[in-house]
Amino acid sequence: MTQRRAIAFDRCFGILRDGTAARGVVLCPAFGLEGLTARRAFADLADRLTARGLPTLVFDWEGTGDSLGSDRDPDRLAAWEASLAAAVAALRRETGVREIVLVGLRLGATLAARVAAGRDDVAALVALAPVVAGRGWVREQKSLARLLRVRKDDEPADSDEQGGFALAGFFTSSDTAAALEGVDLRRLDRAPAPAVTIVARDGDVAAGDLAATWRGLGAVVDEEVFDGLDALLSDPKIGRAHV
Repeated sequence: MTQRRAIAFDRCFGILRDGTAARGVVLCPAFGLEGLTARRAFADLADRLTARGLPTLVFDWEGTGDSLGSDRDPDRLAAWEASLAAAVAALRRETGVREIVLVGLRLGATLAARVAAGRDDVAALVALAPVVAGRGWVREQKSLARLLRVRKDDEPADSDEQGGFALAGFFTSSDTAAALEGVDLRRLDRAPAPAVTIVARDGDVAAGDLAATWRGLGAVVDEEVFDGLDALLSDPKIGRAHV
Protein backbone atom coordinates (compact mmCIF):
# COMPACT_ATOMS: atom_id res chain seq x y z
CA MET A 1 0.00 0.00 0.00
CA THR A 2 1.24 3.47 -0.90
CA GLN A 3 2.29 5.48 2.14
CA ARG A 4 0.88 9.01 2.04
CA ARG A 5 1.51 11.88 4.41
CA ALA A 6 0.38 15.47 4.47
CA ILE A 7 3.04 18.16 4.45
CA ALA A 8 2.92 21.95 4.59
CA PHE A 9 5.47 24.32 3.08
CA ASP A 10 5.50 28.05 2.28
CA ARG A 11 1.71 28.52 2.56
CA CYS A 12 1.07 25.37 0.51
CA PHE A 13 -0.48 22.01 1.35
CA GLY A 14 0.62 18.79 -0.29
CA ILE A 15 0.38 15.04 -0.13
CA LEU A 16 3.72 13.25 -0.27
CA ARG A 17 4.01 9.62 -1.27
CA ASP A 18 7.34 8.20 -0.19
CA GLY A 19 9.50 6.05 -2.43
CA THR A 20 12.97 4.58 -2.64
CA ALA A 21 14.30 6.00 -5.93
CA ALA A 22 16.78 8.84 -6.21
CA ARG A 23 14.48 10.52 -8.75
CA GLY A 24 11.39 12.26 -7.41
CA VAL A 25 8.31 13.69 -9.10
CA VAL A 26 6.36 16.86 -8.41
CA LEU A 27 2.86 16.82 -9.90
CA CYS A 28 1.68 20.30 -10.94
CA PRO A 29 -2.12 20.28 -11.17
CA ALA A 30 -4.34 22.24 -13.49
CA PHE A 31 -6.38 25.18 -12.23
CA GLY A 32 -10.02 25.83 -11.57
CA LEU A 33 -12.58 23.52 -13.10
CA GLU A 34 -9.89 21.67 -15.06
CA GLY A 35 -7.98 20.98 -11.86
CA LEU A 36 -11.11 19.78 -10.11
CA THR A 37 -12.06 17.33 -12.84
CA ALA A 38 -8.54 15.87 -12.97
CA ARG A 39 -8.00 15.68 -9.20
CA ARG A 40 -8.73 11.97 -8.82
CA ALA A 41 -6.77 11.11 -11.94
CA PHE A 42 -3.76 12.95 -10.54
CA ALA A 43 -4.08 10.99 -7.30
CA ASP A 44 -4.15 7.77 -9.33
CA LEU A 45 -1.07 8.90 -11.24
CA ALA A 46 0.76 9.67 -7.99
CA ASP A 47 -0.04 6.18 -6.70
CA ARG A 48 1.26 4.57 -9.89
CA LEU A 49 4.48 6.57 -9.82
CA THR A 50 5.08 5.66 -6.19
CA ALA A 51 4.42 2.00 -6.99
CA ARG A 52 7.48 2.27 -9.23
CA GLY A 53 9.51 3.57 -6.30
CA LEU A 54 9.41 7.27 -7.22
CA PRO A 55 8.76 9.67 -4.32
CA THR A 56 5.89 11.85 -5.52
CA LEU A 57 4.46 15.13 -4.27
CA VAL A 58 1.16 16.59 -5.42
CA PHE A 59 0.25 19.99 -3.99
CA ASP A 60 -2.23 22.84 -4.12
CA TRP A 61 -0.97 26.14 -5.50
CA GLU A 62 -1.05 29.07 -3.08
CA GLY A 63 -4.57 30.46 -2.88
CA THR A 64 -6.15 27.26 -4.22
CA GLY A 65 -7.46 24.06 -2.66
CA ASP A 66 -6.20 23.52 0.89
CA SER A 67 -3.30 25.97 0.61
CA LEU A 68 -3.33 29.37 2.28
CA GLY A 69 -4.28 32.52 0.44
CA SER A 70 -7.04 33.56 -1.93
CA ASP A 71 -7.55 33.66 -5.66
CA ARG A 72 -8.18 37.38 -5.19
CA ASP A 73 -4.69 38.02 -3.78
CA PRO A 74 -2.29 40.07 -5.96
CA ASP A 75 0.67 38.77 -7.96
CA ARG A 76 -0.77 35.29 -8.47
CA LEU A 77 1.59 34.31 -11.26
CA ALA A 78 4.68 35.02 -9.15
CA ALA A 79 3.07 33.36 -6.11
CA TRP A 80 2.28 30.18 -8.07
CA GLU A 81 5.80 29.96 -9.43
CA ALA A 82 7.10 30.38 -5.88
CA SER A 83 4.76 27.58 -4.81
CA LEU A 84 6.38 25.19 -7.28
CA ALA A 85 9.91 26.19 -6.25
CA ALA A 86 8.91 25.52 -2.64
CA ALA A 87 7.39 22.16 -3.63
CA VAL A 88 10.66 21.08 -5.25
CA ALA A 89 12.58 22.13 -2.14
CA ALA A 90 10.13 20.25 0.08
CA LEU A 91 10.44 17.05 -1.95
CA ARG A 92 14.22 17.22 -1.76
CA ARG A 93 14.17 17.95 1.96
CA GLU A 94 11.68 15.24 2.86
CA THR A 95 12.99 12.42 0.66
CA GLY A 96 16.60 13.21 -0.25
CA VAL A 97 16.01 12.72 -3.99
CA ARG A 98 18.81 13.86 -6.28
CA GLU A 99 16.84 14.31 -9.51
CA ILE A 100 13.55 16.12 -10.08
CA VAL A 101 10.88 15.46 -12.69
CA LEU A 102 7.98 17.87 -13.11
CA VAL A 103 4.65 16.63 -14.48
CA GLY A 104 2.11 19.35 -15.19
CA LEU A 105 -1.40 19.46 -16.59
CA ARG A 106 -2.75 22.41 -18.60
CA LEU A 107 -1.82 25.68 -16.86
CA GLY A 108 0.11 23.60 -14.31
CA ALA A 109 2.33 22.40 -17.17
CA THR A 110 2.85 26.00 -18.25
CA LEU A 111 4.01 27.06 -14.80
CA ALA A 112 6.21 23.96 -14.55
CA ALA A 113 7.94 24.87 -17.81
CA ARG A 114 8.48 28.48 -16.76
CA VAL A 115 9.94 27.50 -13.39
CA ALA A 116 12.07 24.70 -14.81
CA ALA A 117 13.54 27.01 -17.46
CA GLY A 118 15.04 29.07 -14.64
CA ARG A 119 16.61 26.13 -12.82
CA ASP A 120 19.39 23.62 -13.47
CA ASP A 121 18.08 20.74 -11.35
CA VAL A 122 15.05 19.58 -13.34
CA ALA A 123 16.00 16.41 -15.21
CA ALA A 124 12.76 16.05 -17.17
CA LEU A 125 9.42 17.72 -17.80
CA VAL A 126 6.19 16.03 -18.83
CA ALA A 127 3.77 18.65 -20.16
CA LEU A 128 0.22 17.30 -20.38
CA ALA A 129 -1.88 19.43 -22.74
CA PRO A 130 0.14 22.53 -21.82
CA VAL A 131 -1.32 26.00 -22.18
CA VAL A 132 1.20 27.28 -24.72
CA ALA A 133 -0.17 30.83 -24.89
CA GLY A 134 -1.96 32.29 -21.89
CA ARG A 135 -4.01 34.69 -24.02
CA GLY A 136 -5.96 31.82 -25.58
CA TRP A 137 -6.51 30.15 -22.22
CA VAL A 138 -7.90 33.33 -20.67
CA ARG A 139 -10.20 33.86 -23.65
CA GLU A 140 -11.44 30.27 -23.35
CA GLN A 141 -12.05 30.59 -19.61
CA LYS A 142 -13.98 33.84 -20.05
CA SER A 143 -16.16 32.26 -22.73
CA LEU A 144 -16.95 29.28 -20.50
CA ALA A 145 -17.71 31.63 -17.60
CA ARG A 146 -20.27 33.46 -19.72
CA LEU A 147 -21.75 30.18 -20.90
CA LEU A 148 -22.14 28.76 -17.39
CA ARG A 149 -23.28 31.86 -15.50
CA VAL A 150 -26.86 31.69 -14.26
CA ARG A 151 -27.87 35.37 -14.46
CA LYS A 152 -29.44 36.86 -17.56
CA ASP A 153 -27.40 39.21 -19.73
CA ASP A 154 -29.54 42.20 -18.73
CA GLU A 155 -29.24 41.52 -14.99
CA PRO A 156 -26.57 43.16 -12.77
CA ALA A 157 -23.23 41.38 -12.53
CA ASP A 158 -22.75 38.99 -9.62
CA SER A 159 -20.24 39.85 -6.91
CA ASP A 160 -17.80 37.21 -8.21
CA GLU A 161 -17.68 39.07 -11.53
CA GLN A 162 -16.36 42.23 -9.89
CA GLY A 163 -12.71 42.80 -10.69
CA GLY A 164 -12.42 39.72 -12.86
CA PHE A 165 -14.45 36.69 -13.81
CA ALA A 166 -15.51 33.42 -12.20
CA LEU A 167 -15.87 30.02 -13.84
CA ALA A 168 -17.92 27.57 -11.78
CA GLY A 169 -16.90 29.43 -8.63
CA PHE A 170 -13.19 29.71 -9.48
CA PHE A 171 -12.23 33.37 -9.67
CA THR A 172 -9.58 34.99 -11.87
CA SER A 173 -8.85 38.64 -11.20
CA SER A 174 -8.32 41.08 -14.04
CA ASP A 175 -4.69 41.53 -12.96
CA THR A 176 -4.08 37.78 -12.97
CA ALA A 177 -5.74 37.45 -16.37
CA ALA A 178 -3.52 40.23 -17.74
CA ALA A 179 -0.39 38.53 -16.39
CA LEU A 180 -1.40 35.18 -17.92
CA GLU A 181 -2.13 36.83 -21.26
CA GLY A 182 1.54 37.79 -21.41
CA VAL A 183 2.69 34.19 -21.06
CA ASP A 184 3.87 32.28 -24.13
CA LEU A 185 6.07 29.22 -23.68
CA ARG A 186 7.52 29.67 -27.15
CA ARG A 187 9.26 32.81 -25.89
CA LEU A 188 11.30 31.10 -23.17
CA ASP A 189 15.04 31.72 -23.48
CA ARG A 190 15.93 28.21 -22.31
CA ALA A 191 14.43 24.78 -22.67
CA PRO A 192 12.81 23.73 -19.39
CA ALA A 193 14.74 20.45 -19.11
CA PRO A 194 17.14 18.26 -21.07
CA ALA A 195 14.30 15.78 -21.68
CA VAL A 196 10.75 16.90 -22.38
CA THR A 197 7.60 14.99 -23.25
CA ILE A 198 4.65 16.95 -24.62
CA VAL A 199 1.33 15.13 -24.59
CA ALA A 200 -1.33 17.05 -26.50
CA ARG A 201 -4.38 16.67 -28.70
CA ASP A 202 -3.72 15.24 -32.12
CA GLY A 203 -3.07 18.12 -34.48
CA ASP A 204 -2.39 20.72 -31.78
CA VAL A 205 -0.40 23.22 -33.83
CA ALA A 206 0.75 25.29 -30.85
CA ALA A 207 2.09 22.19 -29.10
CA GLY A 208 3.95 21.23 -32.26
CA ASP A 209 5.46 24.69 -32.49
CA LEU A 210 6.48 24.45 -28.84
CA ALA A 211 8.20 21.11 -29.41
CA ALA A 212 10.15 22.57 -32.33
CA THR A 213 11.13 25.63 -30.28
CA TRP A 214 12.45 23.57 -27.40
CA ARG A 215 14.35 21.25 -29.73
CA GLY A 216 15.99 24.37 -31.13
CA LEU A 217 17.04 25.23 -27.58
CA GLY A 218 18.76 21.86 -27.19
CA ALA A 219 16.16 19.67 -25.46
CA VAL A 220 15.29 16.14 -26.51
CA VAL A 221 11.54 16.42 -27.03
CA ASP A 222 9.10 13.54 -27.44
CA GLU A 223 5.56 14.20 -28.64
CA GLU A 224 2.63 11.99 -27.69
CA VAL A 225 -1.09 12.16 -28.46
CA PHE A 226 -3.38 12.74 -25.46
CA ASP A 227 -6.30 10.53 -26.49
CA GLY A 228 -8.08 10.74 -23.13
CA LEU A 229 -7.92 14.50 -22.58
CA ASP A 230 -11.60 15.23 -23.21
CA ALA A 231 -12.68 12.42 -20.90
CA LEU A 232 -10.24 13.60 -18.25
CA LEU A 233 -11.59 17.14 -18.22
CA SER A 234 -15.24 16.49 -19.01
CA ASP A 235 -16.97 16.30 -15.62
CA PRO A 236 -15.67 16.47 -12.03
CA LYS A 237 -18.07 13.67 -11.02
CA ILE A 238 -16.64 11.20 -13.54
CA GLY A 239 -13.15 12.58 -14.23
CA ARG A 240 -11.37 9.29 -13.62
CA ALA A 241 -9.48 8.92 -16.88
CA HIS A 242 -5.82 8.02 -16.42
CA VAL A 243 -3.08 10.49 -17.30
